[in-house]
Amino acid sequence: MFVIIQVLITACTYSLNKKSNKLIKKEDENFDYFYKRYMNEEEFQTKRIQESVFGYNSDEEDWKKREHYKWEKEEIKYYLNNVLKNDLKNTNTLKEAKTKSDTIKIIRYYVPNSGYETKLHFTLRRNKWFLKRFDYKNL
Repeated sequence: MFVIIQVLITACTYSLNKKSNKLIKKEDENFDYFYKRYMNEEEFQTKRIQESVFGYNSDEEDWKKREHYKWEKEEIKYYLNNVLKNDLKNTNTLKEAKTKSDTIKIIRYYVPNSGYETKLHFTLRRNKWFLKRFDYKNL
């Protein structure tokens, strides 16, 4: 069983070069290139949102559901393409902070001492970046 799992994992990260019959490691997607496309192309954005995205949503009326809110893709697209982009254009005090590792990237937009914060959590899966968690707070 372990051997089968190992073969499947290897197949996801390596491809066979048909000319030389050698395994070639697939390169991870460049995050900066991915993020620029993600924020500017809605069709690409939709493809890169995981099926189940949870997070925080301060706009949820039921305060018990805010902490572990299940986001729909269309909601995330609305907040990214309308709310966040408007805030980025219209707010001089909006700051950006990035947390990076090889497999996790967190982009945080916030206004210090205001209660406003948007966080996008991305994970690397099969050499491509996907939105895994989305937090929106405007308290």
